[in-house]
Amino acid sequence: MSDAQDPAVGRSYADGVLVGVVVLAVVVTFVGVFSLYRRSTDGVFATGRTPTTPPTAAVDPGLAPPAAAQDELGLVEPDREIIVEGEVGEQLGERATVLQFSSAFCAPCRTTRVLVSAATADLAGIAHIELDAEAHLDLVRRLRIVRTPTVLILNRAGVVVNRAQGVPKRAELLAALGAAVG
Repeated sequence: MSDAQDPAVGRSYADGVLVGVVVLAVVVTFVGVFSLYRRSTDGVFATGRTPTTPPTAAVDPGLAPPAAAQDELGLVEPDREIIVEGEVGEQLGERATVLQFSSAFCAPCRTTRVLVSAATADLAGIAHIELDAEAHLDLVRRLRIVRTPTVLILNRAGVVVNRAQGVPKRAELLAALGAAVG
């Protein structure tokens, strides 16, 4: 028996090092691939459609714009989420709304707040509403918010037309707002 052999398992020290190197390589590869994925998807707006669910029961139905009026304007598509003012506690923008979900310990949320506020400051009829995700859990569940910051772009009828997770890029935010305003 050599000095480099573990008598308890009968493997050599070199075998143990080799297993450690392979495990390290697998972990580094996984982290690298995940980082590339996150980098490519963070802050990118997507128009993915979600099944429509009704607003929460706590919302005063009188606050919602009449559905018939929204349909006449062509602002509502059947498979889109609709946000009403009663759910967010603030008035939606006349032309569009940027609805940001944040949390208390989220550093990117502060960056997103500054970016969205600066981008929408000079745009007439565009509102920026920031909600604490923990204080609006019903809305978070209904809209399938899985991380903060999440930014939703609403058209003037409150229909979610675009969303991004992570800090959005200014140019993409403005393009998404332009598409929402139409």
